[in-house]
Amino acid sequence: MEASETTTTHKAGALRRVGAVVLAIVLAFVAAVAIVAMINVSDSGVCEDKAFGECYDFSGSVEPIVLGFGWIGGILAGIAALLALGFAIRGRGGRPLLTAIGLSAAALAVSIITARVG
Repeated sequence: MEASETTTTHKAGALRRVGAVVLAIVLAFVAAVAIVAMINVSDSGVCEDKAFGECYDFSGSVEPIVLGFGWIGGILAGIAALLALGFAIRGRGGRPLLTAIGLSAAALAVSIITARVG
């Protein structure tokens, strides 16, 4: 095996890099929506605590789960957006990007499902 074969790194092509830029924009939007939603949920409270005004119709014991997983998912979506930009610039780092996207999607799914069920 030659030395050039062991040091060769594979970089993404132009189409994948452009796709990563689009993905970064989408992930930044998802992060912004998730964070704004979590701020709204934490400021409004639950209906069992309020006699009137804006509230969310789930129990107070579910609220920390919704907020916790929602914040985690929103922050991970923001990190994934930054990783997507890094992938677009360098052409490497696809595995951490996919991991961050998966973890973000899972956390946001738990938050949404818990809010719907609770």
